[in-house]
Amino acid sequence: MDLDSLMGAFGPMQQKMQEAEAKRADELIEGTAGGGAVRVRIRGNLAMDGVTIAPAAAAAVGDDPSMLEDLIQAAFSDALRQYHSRYGSTAQEQLQKLMGDSDLGGLGSLLGGLL
Repeated sequence: MDLDSLMGAFGPMQQKMQEAEAKRADELIEGTAGGGAVRVRIRGNLAMDGVTIAPAAAAAVGDDPSMLEDLIQAAFSDALRQYHSRYGSTAQEQLQKLMGDSDLGGLGSLLGGLL
C-alpha cells in the first residue's frame, strides 16, 4: 500500500471517529453504590456529569465522612467499569469498538500494530 492510498484511507476513518466521539460525549453512564444511595454520572468522554447522595446516606455519615467517601469511590469505580465494558479498556480495544465492522483494508493491520 503506497502512502497516498494510506493517507486517503484516513479521511473517512477520521470523520467516522470524530462523529463517534461527539456521540459518545453525549452518552451518560451512571455508577451506583450502597444500593443506590450514591450515584455518580460520567459522560462517554469521561467528563463528570454529577454526583447524587441520598439524604439518608448523608445523614448516616454523622461525623465520619469516610463511609461516604468510600461510597463515592465505589460508585465512580462502577461507572468506570461500565465505561470500559462499553468502549474498551485499551486504545486498541477502543478503536476496534469505535470502528465496529468497518472495512479498514490494510489500514486496520497498520493501526493495530501501532496501538
